[in-house]
Amino acid sequence: MEKNYITPTKQRPVFQVWNTYAGYVVTDYRTYMDWEIKSDLCHVVGETTAIDLPGAMEALFSHIKLNLGMTKSAFVIEMLDGTMDKNGEPKRARIFTISMSQALEYGLYGELEDLNEQDRPHKPETHHYSKPSLSFTEPDIDDNARVPIGKAAQLLGIHRSTLLSHTDNGYIKCIHHKVNKRRLYQGKEIRRYWKSHS
Repeated sequence: MEKNYITPTKQRPVFQVWNTYAGYVVTDYRTYMDWEIKSDLCHVVGETTAIDLPGAMEALFSHIKLNLGMTKSAFVIEMLDGTMDKNGEPKRARIFTISMSQALEYGLYGELEDLNEQDRPHKPETHHYSKPSLSFTEPDIDDNARVPIGKAAQLLGIHRSTLLSHTDNGYIKCIHHKVNKRRLYQGKEIRRYWKSHS
């Protein structure tokens, strides 16, 4: 079955909120289909945070409010309108940036007292290596596709923190975006990792 994607255009762009410290796209506020941009040079897919700027801002501050313990994090909102640069990479317009320290300094996350006990920030868990519980089916992804960490983790059926740990420890390789240096995972490497750990 062919997967459906959002195709961003200048009239209907998509927005991504990136945690630039941890290298993931914020997608915990609302679920949208992944976006897809195709050209003669490449085929790129990615996670969608929102389909408009107000939605991206709402997702960003909701995420900050629930993750106040991530004090080193910084966030950026980027807009993709479906256009490509001369290297075949999707053009990204940087709309807004904020660090966690700025959010805390200016109180942009809302009052901590408003949070329910289960939503209050806690000390992050320490993740130790263990054999991951991968998805039962081999990831359906083209060998030459390049996807961000959140999408790669979703394809493998594991948490992005597990994938990040396994990348740092050399169990799976990533490449880095030429411009923003974010981690990207090639389809063939995702499937190799799945086969070697399933």
